[in-house]
Amino acid sequence: MKAFLLFLGVGIALTWAGAATNAPVDKFWPWGKSRDWPAELKVSLVSDRTNYFLGETILLHYRIENVGSSNVIEISVGGDYRGSTRADRFNVTAVSAGGNPVADPTPLMHNFGGGMLPSGGVKPGGDWFEEVYVNEYCHFDVPGTYTIRAFHDLGFGPQQTNDPRRVTLRLELRAPTEDQARTILADAENAKPYSGVTWGHKGEARLDYHCIRWPTFLRPLQERAQRGSEPALEGIASIRTLDASRALVSLLEHTNAAFAAKAAQLIEVRLPHPESEFKGPWGDQRRQFIIENAWDDSLSPPVRDYCVRLLDGTHYGDLLKASSLLHLIGTERELPSLQRALEVAVAQTNAEYLADIHFPAPIRATDALLGAALAINPKLDVVPTGNLSPGQLLLFIARHGGGETVLTKEDEAVFTQALQHPLPCVRMKTLEQLPKNIPASLADWVTSLMLDPNVGVSNYAFEAARRMQEPKHRTIALSVLKTAEDEWLMRAANDIALKYNARYECASIWASRLVAPKHINDYLPHQVIQQLFDIVVGKKTGGDLKIPGDSEAARALSARWQQFLDANQRKISEGQWFKIEELPDDLGIHRSNGSSVTVGR
Repeated sequence: MKAFLLFLGVGIALTWAGAATNAPVDKFWPWGKSRDWPAELKVSLVSDRTNYFLGETILLHYRIENVGSSNVIEISVGGDYRGSTRADRFNVTAVSAGGNPVADPTPLMHNFGGGMLPSGGVKPGGDWFEEVYVNEYCHFDVPGTYTIRAFHDLGFGPQQTNDPRRVTLRLELRAPTEDQARTILADAENAKPYSGVTWGHKGEARLDYHCIRWPTFLRPLQERAQRGSEPALEGIASIRTLDASRALVSLLEHTNAAFAAKAAQLIEVRLPHPESEFKGPWGDQRRQFIIENAWDDSLSPPVRDYCVRLLDGTHYGDLLKASSLLHLIGTERELPSLQRALEVAVAQTNAEYLADIHFPAPIRATDALLGAALAINPKLDVVPTGNLSPGQLLLFIARHGGGETVLTKEDEAVFTQALQHPLPCVRMKTLEQLPKNIPASLADWVTSLMLDPNVGVSNYAFEAARRMQEPKHRTIALSVLKTAEDEWLMRAANDIALKYNARYECASIWASRLVAPKHINDYLPHQVIQQLFDIVVGKKTGGDLKIPGDSEAARALSARWQQFLDANQRKISEGQWFKIEELPDDLGIHRSNGSSVTVGR
């Protein structure tokens, strides 16, 4: 229902590294510090019904009531969706009549904090409702009687013993027949439009197709999906059975190619995945979305045939879909199609690589196709004879470069060919795949590509230059810093120049680039002041920045910075740091207490 809603806060911004949603709320909700609970506030968990069918949306109302007679009581709510699937300030659990806990479908989601900090006021004699969509927290897989428990901090800190904010409600869940499932679906389709926005008022339940999960819904959902219903497709995907997988595979033959593609995208989590995919910091989170024991090898051939049809085209999204599926169930039979598609993708990848130097990086079709081919045959390679095609070059450098690899002379010759290739994406990928220790025969190519007219190539060359010791990079970096428009390239050029002790020169260039913002999303002035502060103080500023509002103010601030830099050129060039209190008051750094500014590294 609210899958991965990115709550883009405008206003008070917080910086958090991210916290698992099964952590105590006070660990990552900074406004949840303990304070006394008002005796006038009463909390309860209410429902319009006492029984539900499995598969229906269970919407409960978390009611906060002010039974006092004089004061409006402020509560803190919301601001808890960024990077997660649900309202993370709620802790919602369920246990069966026999005391068995109900599984959490997504226990390891991460919430990145930040955004706005909403609050509401509960008037005397009034109430406030927060909605609890139980299916997002509990995966019910058997009918029965369940006790639902819900807790919200409401801005009063972590849960305490006998906490009045922790409330319960008992519900009866029944297994629907297929006819009853049809009725539920029909009622959902005929329900009046509803925005879902309540803000303190009771909401109205609408069927959450992502959380249906119950198998008797499958046949009526299939009938609707055949007619092109996307909600029905989502409903099928929520059912974790082999029959549901079979239904998704059958939809690959749908007459609407876009609809078939959406069905294909939902198949990937049902395929057998290697354990290696769940390594690393995000591995456990990735694993919880994989549907196990819902696939049979007999379903693989039609999926592979569908992928081959996609690979015959040129659409970026189709190439990614085919690669993601064949990466898991591909065979040698599909390798020629993957390699043909690679030749197509490499010719249209320039835009992907330009986007890749920003964040978040896109998934490149070239990398996806290469990954699928090498997953099928890890020994797949090309013989380095003659002029290799762009796709063959990418395959060769993928097999021979990167990490601690030591290139042979034959390898170096192929890498040299690739670094001169007319397609920017080939040059970029080659720079990216250079081994940690860059051979001397390739070092001059890295240096020359730092000035490549393609900003993507230049970015990757600067990244490779970080691993080199080449004094001439100082001059190149300063030249690029003067003219670059790309934020990431400017930072890379600054870092390389600082590596060769060009502190004063970098600071002077940054000062010369101080201009007023061109539009609301122009953060160059912020970057300039932050970089200047970093260069002279040696720490990142966490304080407020005074950004010039117009060109005249920008020129004046630039001049003040240059005056400060010129007056202290020797100290800066010799690598000495300034204390914060030594900086003039008019350099664009807000001093919150009149004498210092918050800093952090």
